[in-house]
Amino acid sequence: MEYIRVAKRFLEQVNELLPSTDRDHVFDALKHYERNKDLEQLIADLKNVLDEPDKMEIFEFVRPLIPPNHQRQYNKLAPETPGQHTRLVRLKRRVNEKLGFAVRGGFEHEVALFVSHVEPGSQAEQHGLKVGDEIIQVNGFYLNEAIHEEAVNIIKSRDEIELKVIGIGMIPEKKNASDNLKWKYAEKKIIQAPREHSQKKGLKDAEEIKIFVNLRGVSSFGCRIISGPSHFPGIFVEGVTMGSLAEEVGLERGDQILDVNGTSFKDITHQLALVALRESKELNIILKKGAGAPFFKKKRQAPKPPQQELEEEKLLQLKVMQVDLEREHMKKHDKERDILEEDKRKKEEEELRELERLKEKQLFEIELKKKEDEKKEMEKMEQILMENQRRREEEEERRKKEAEASDRMRETKERLERQKKDRDELQKRQKKIQEQLEQQKREAEQLKQQFHQL
Repeated sequence: MEYIRVAKRFLEQVNELLPSTDRDHVFDALKHYERNKDLEQLIADLKNVLDEPDKMEIFEFVRPLIPPNHQRQYNKLAPETPGQHTRLVRLKRRVNEKLGFAVRGGFEHEVALFVSHVEPGSQAEQHGLKVGDEIIQVNGFYLNEAIHEEAVNIIKSRDEIELKVIGIGMIPEKKNASDNLKWKYAEKKIIQAPREHSQKKGLKDAEEIKIFVNLRGVSSFGCRIISGPSHFPGIFVEGVTMGSLAEEVGLERGDQILDVNGTSFKDITHQLALVALRESKELNIILKKGAGAPFFKKKRQAPKPPQQELEEEKLLQLKVMQVDLEREHMKKHDKERDILEEDKRKKEEEELRELERLKEKQLFEIELKKKEDEKKEMEKMEQILMENQRRREEEEERRKKEAEASDRMRETKERLERQKKDRDELQKRQKKIQEQLEQQKREAEQLKQQFHQL
């Protein structure tokens, strides 16, 4: 059940990052590894598919699928996840001594500047510079828009340089600007502490490894931890139970725990460290192998009497038997829990189906109501349109009547004006006739006077 859960989560992560053709190759590689347990072949097959930095995160998703006894070897063979955190590398140019590294890339190649070579034993190697590191800044200057020649000149022109880098684990291959960009995996080397810390015993050759531990189905991890003294701070493995999961994944007395699920153990109390180890059933642990060996050598006690060793051996065997019994009990408990979870899952699926039916019914009702509302809205719009049409017709009728009344008033006015004009004309004619009559009357008077004179 737990493996199915892990595999399902892995499938979701792979589907999100890879196209279908690459996914098929990854699944084929895992199936081949499941059959023959050849870890080196698995890493080689995955590298052929995961051929650019954006795909390298898949190696971290594969880690939970690797059995505990292969975790340490997987850590050695698999490339590191790119871009987890930046580092500062400080180098000082000395007489007759090269810095000891080469770079490739640049703005003209549409790729960042990468460390392509580090001389063995050089100052660059001693200060932790690695092939596959992307150089982000040089003495505070960003290189994201610098061409190759400009970047090299900036590095060469300084006697002291501070490089801000981030580990990618790949280097670009592109000779000409027109070539397609390809990527090559950088050779992985054992992580060593910087030179300034090399005087501390146990740290010079300490190897940092990352392991994944699945605690589901086991009663305990099987290791005891202890805090180091003030001059040797940190959380260290004090002891490992024989036959435990801790022993299976390769934990040993003196290993320093650096990180658990993203929680740093460098400045943490013993109590908080215990909480971090117990609060999750899936642990991503970063260790520094044997870093605390000198501390435990100093604490070595005098040899124990044979009788005491025999009693401790018997006690250990009893504890192992108890662990086995607890494992059987946990398996039985897990089986019962799986049955309950299966019943719960079926019940949840049935509830989900019922919710889907209710949802469909609700959607149907909502759609029906929506159509009814639309119908009512259409009827309302039709009524509004009809009312507007009626009002327009009444307005047109009113305007028509007003126009007719205006025409009648204009005709009446014209008729009155004509009548006035005719009356004026008649009065003029009457006045003229009156004048003529008066003229004739005067002429008749004159004729009458003339007649009397005769």
